[in-house]
Amino acid sequence: MVLYTFLDDLVTIDHPFGVRIPPWLRLFFQISIGIIIGLTSIKIAYIS
Repeated sequence: MVLYTFLDDLVTIDHPFGVRIPPWLRLFFQISIGIIIGLTSIKIAYIS
């Protein structure tokens, strides 16, 4: 849940650029980042 809020804050950075990200695109980014972070943690766990 904390990670989701962090991703939400991360995606809201687009406001200063004046670009409004559509909800489906935000969701896509959140899922993609979530998967990347998940895979990275698994990879780090295997290495160590």
